[in-house]
Amino acid sequence: MYGTKYGSNSPSTLKGTTTIGVVCKDGVILASNTRVTMGT
Repeated sequence: MYGTKYGSNSPSTLKGTTTIGVVCKDGVILASNTRVTMGT
């Protein structure tokens, strides 16, 4: 989101992360899921 200027390093390869956001009348719902694998 902010890049390396603010200390966030972007991954060089995609890791299979899914993020969704839903806006409703009373707020916002964010959900994220990461695929975890062993090894490289």
